[in-house]
Amino acid sequence: MGNRERAMSIRFIDKRREDGPDRTDVPARLQDPIHKWLGVTPLFMVFGVTANAITIVRGLLIMPMIILLGFDFNYAAFLLHLLSWWGDAIDGSVARERKRTRHLDNEDDGEFLDPIIDKASWGLSAVLVPFAIEIANYVDTWLLVVAITAMSILVFTECVLTIVRWQDYLHNTKTTSAKTAQPRLNLAARNAGKTKMVLEVVGLSALIFSGTPEGGLWCYHIWAWALVAAVPLASMSLLQKISSRKTAS
Repeated sequence: MGNRERAMSIRFIDKRREDGPDRTDVPARLQDPIHKWLGVTPLFMVFGVTANAITIVRGLLIMPMIILLGFDFNYAAFLLHLLSWWGDAIDGSVARERKRTRHLDNEDDGEFLDPIIDKASWGLSAVLVPFAIEIANYVDTWLLVVAITAMSILVFTECVLTIVRWQDYLHNTKTTSAKTAQPRLNLAARNAGKTKMVLEVVGLSALIFSGTPEGGLWCYHIWAWALVAAVPLASMSLLQKISSRKTAS
């Protein structure tokens, strides 16, 4: 390939692996043994399904969820929403298992694609779900203003973070292709970014659940204040990404 940048190559099925024993230096997460016990990770490993494939598929579930909300199939929409975000845990378990068993996956692709799908899924849902459930008819004006303001700040910050991540990803692919000694940038999400995403998803989950008979005003408060709590973490995540660039250089 010479000095050309390596384009992202997404494989949905890939059983290629290096020779050698399984690696023992891949740290496990709390959900990994649970997914193994449920048979989720072994099933995907048998068919050679990649973590990136799971990431893309779970991102594609967002539009059907919003359509179900628009037709008042609120329980089905809520379950599809939970399935989509459960996939965020599953793709991580599959990625670590494939790394442990020496499959030939490009870590940069996964570390870039996973948070980008997270941001796109949340951003699209955050903007469209309030219209799908006609939230303005049920929420006090002051609470709606608080939530929409926080959501606007978060959507803007997520867009900036996406640009930064894309630039970092291009930097790493160029460094790999050119085989230079230039330091690579860490594409993995930091704790602030992960906590921010959890709060965003919790708020979104409460908003979607508000359309069910069991939902109520409490759902709207969780939605609004979860978004407010996520704002400083989003700013911290962006500053950490910029700071990591300076450290690497």
